[in-house]
Amino acid sequence: MEQIQYMQALYEMDVEPQEISNTFVDHFLIHFYQYSKKFYQEPPEVFFSKYLSFHFPRDCGGLLPQQTLDCIRALEERHSQCEGKLDRRTIRACRTACEEAKTVLPRLLDLKRRLRILTGEAVVQYAPLIIDINKYRQQRQPARKKEDFTERSYVETGYFQVLAVLSNQMVMLTKIGEEEKKIKVVLEREQLRHMRTGDILQLKVVRRLFYTTWDMEEVRGCYSPVGRSFLPV
Repeated sequence: MEQIQYMQALYEMDVEPQEISNTFVDHFLIHFYQYSKKFYQEPPEVFFSKYLSFHFPRDCGGLLPQQTLDCIRALEERHSQCEGKLDRRTIRACRTACEEAKTVLPRLLDLKRRLRILTGEAVVQYAPLIIDINKYRQQRQPARKKEDFTERSYVETGYFQVLAVLSNQMVMLTKIGEEEKKIKVVLEREQLRHMRTGDILQLKVVRRLFYTTWDMEEVRGCYSPVGRSFLPV
């Protein structure tokens, strides 16, 4: 996309960062504006798909399904207001990416929110901000000594794709880039209910000595298969 035309259109959409932003939609539009300044040279199809399938779900801490839909619709509305200043290819690419995102992102960002709660993330919800005070206190405590982790001797980090959601409260994952490496992760039924085959999870997982299953220790992202082509692996 041509820089001056598109960035001028963004300015007229009123998504340029403001000093005070109070809602999750405000933060979403600011995030998109910052992304646009860096990646405006991408073809429109890549530009919108990369944002909605990788950058947004990577940087968002997790939203409720309706909040995610509100963000996507805000992006659509801002672009529709400036259709006269954008070429047809850009308009079409935005609409296509947004329609695709509506079918998967609400579930994925809700899944990320649920998994982060499961792994001890203190922030339960971002808009409005809800914090689990007990988990916050635990996070503020001094880190345990290294010898406390001797039992947890195996650690893996990276991007994992869901191969199967198993019936015994486990999910089978394969590590992207090391497809021969398959692991079983124990989860609660509520999290498994929101997971689908093909989902991509950016994780830190640990396995105790003498155990065959793994536990999630940190969740950094939840992506659809579309986002796989944009992963830095």
